[in-house]
Amino acid sequence: MVKDKIVEVVYSKELFFKILSGFILLIILPTLIMGIFFYENMTIRSEQEQRELNKKALDLVQKNIDEVLDNAQYKMLTLALNTNVLEFFREDISDTKKLLKVKDIRNLLDTGVYHSNIMDSIYIYNVRNNKIITNQTYEDLQNFDDKDFLNELRRDKINAKRNIKGVDVISWYMKIPLHSSHPEGYIVYNFSIDKLTKVLQNRIYIDKINLALIEAESGDVIVSTDNSLKNEIIDTNLLTEDKTTKLGDNILFNKLSGKQGYIYLAVMPKSYIDNISRPIWNTVLSISMILLIVGVLVSIYLSRQLYNPIETLIYSLRKDISNMNNVPSGNIKGEVEYINYAMKQYKTTSSNTKSILRKNKNMIKNSVFNRLFNKDYLQYSDIKSNLELLGIDFNKESYCLFAIYLENGIANKEIDIVDRFAVINMAEEILNKKNITAVGVDLDQKKVIIVLNFDSFNNEYKSLIDIANEIKKVIYEYAGILLSIGIGDIINEFLDICLSYTSSLRALNYNIITEKHSVVAHDELNLNQEAIYYPLKNVEKISNNIMIGKKDVVDKMIRDIFDDIRKNVMSLQNVKFCTIQMVTIIYKDMIDKGLDFNSVLDKELDIFKEIDKMKTVKQIEEWFVNLSHNVSNYYKSLSGECNDVIISKVLEYVKDNYTEPIYLSNLADELNITQQHLSRKFKKHRGITLVSYINRVRIQKSAELLKSSNENISTIANAVGFNDTKYFIKKFKETYGITPNMYRNS
Repeated sequence: MVKDKIVEVVYSKELFFKILSGFILLIILPTLIMGIFFYENMTIRSEQEQRELNKKALDLVQKNIDEVLDNAQYKMLTLALNTNVLEFFREDISDTKKLLKVKDIRNLLDTGVYHSNIMDSIYIYNVRNNKIITNQTYEDLQNFDDKDFLNELRRDKINAKRNIKGVDVISWYMKIPLHSSHPEGYIVYNFSIDKLTKVLQNRIYIDKINLALIEAESGDVIVSTDNSLKNEIIDTNLLTEDKTTKLGDNILFNKLSGKQGYIYLAVMPKSYIDNISRPIWNTVLSISMILLIVGVLVSIYLSRQLYNPIETLIYSLRKDISNMNNVPSGNIKGEVEYINYAMKQYKTTSSNTKSILRKNKNMIKNSVFNRLFNKDYLQYSDIKSNLELLGIDFNKESYCLFAIYLENGIANKEIDIVDRFAVINMAEEILNKKNITAVGVDLDQKKVIIVLNFDSFNNEYKSLIDIANEIKKVIYEYAGILLSIGIGDIINEFLDICLSYTSSLRALNYNIITEKHSVVAHDELNLNQEAIYYPLKNVEKISNNIMIGKKDVVDKMIRDIFDDIRKNVMSLQNVKFCTIQMVTIIYKDMIDKGLDFNSVLDKELDIFKEIDKMKTVKQIEEWFVNLSHNVSNYYKSLSGECNDVIISKVLEYVKDNYTEPIYLSNLADELNITQQHLSRKFKKHRGITLVSYINRVRIQKSAELLKSSNENISTIANAVGFNDTKYFIKKFKETYGITPNMYRNS
């Protein structure tokens, strides 16, 4: 089903996929390969950069933590060598003296020497008597839940990470005597895990990177800035120092500590690197998808432009014939023979060929007749076989063409192929009932041609007009489509159909321009074979009557001009050209009087674009009449406003002094008003500024001098009040559209 829809869109799936595959191989695939290469390269570079950053972060952490451990070891060592501590472990010491020693040791533990910002507690444990000396935080041994740890300590099987009084700590210890296999006691140093975590967090200067401290032997995570890792056990055998290791959704970078058998880890989510490289990959995919869509659209367009239905049909037929028994394809030569053979063997051809024949019959017909209309066939034998294929039998003596223009589609919608198909079918049916062989040809979006073949009869043109009116009426009643019909000349030679084609289009063109929406026979037209009618001879009179406000006279003159245009069957383009010329003359008259043409319009319009949008002569006529009324009203308003004393004095002053410098301040002082009031008042009354009006008066006078004298441009510029010749030329060109020299020579 989808494949059938594609074929309907592109006409030829083979051609479509051939073009698309070429587009993919030559453009999309290289783009995708380059994008993948760039993506992989950026990913590798990102990993390398992150590895370097992780290494720097771990170096800083190692330095910081090692300092902590060194400090702890130093403090434990000083305790281990302290005489009071050593005497605490002696058996022969008296209880009184022992109490004094304990007091001295506790005072020592409570001093600032053995405190740090991450230490939670420090205590000394005597194995022999199971006694502990601790700082004040853990003074009450009965409530001190560290007994399990002490028992494990005696068996040398301790767990470094534990909880003391609700505080998670990590413990380091030192034997007394040092390095003894049977120690008399231990010095235990407890660090707060929360405080150690903050030490790690302070070293995280790269977003999304977490740091962790794990035991080298067990793989237990002791301290981590990522809560999800705190209870993890990491297989340390997988870790290789100074290299990245992938673990689950994370990438690990590790470094061994030289202290106590710990490992430092930098933990980065794989999504972090993905987030760096994913935009590149998304961009590559987006560009590839856009190119693919462009490729599909280009392939559709080119397949429709390059598609030759006959070639496609021949290709399918050759495959069919090569599969038939006793029918060698070499025995059949030429397109026509292939198609004729296919039509005769229709029942035995493949379903694909049948489908192509059915689908392309109208295309073949349109192609044949368009070649006929364009005089591509020189002899009847050249086209006879094609007509036989199409089942068309022109056996009558006369030919005539109807050119039909569809004004609107079904239900007043835009014209489409269904409307043209309906018009052709109904017209053929009506004509066939009247014993007239009729063949419809789809010409363009709004036109169809009906070729008529009939035997001669009396009053042929009158009869054809009646038949055309019947077609027009029936189609409007049943399909709601309004038609204009042009009837071509009647001819007797088949190859002269091109003449009837040309005359039918000319009759139709007249019908459309005059908006008759009727039937017009070319034979009825009283065509003027002389030079193209040009209505400018009356425009000067129209402009003069507009100025004096004679609207009735102006309306009649414009209507007469457009009636003459219709009688002379001017093309719509020529009508637009003449209208622009008429508007230009009115515009020039206003400029010469120092008036602003844009003041006439409701808004600033591009006259050329406005006229070019119009579709009929009637539209152009009404627009021009309306424009003349606006100009006339504008002149009338100015004539009333000129009674204003101030404006009259200004106009008189400019007329008398335009050759001299005119300063707005001097003029305002003479009229006893402010400059601002004078400017506003003049702009309101004349539609342009006072400065623009003065320049227009000077330009108008310079134009008169250019025609009446041989003075050079500089002299004329000075004579009309311009001190700068370049500025004069610029203003002159703005007004007339050409330079002063060109104006003089025109």
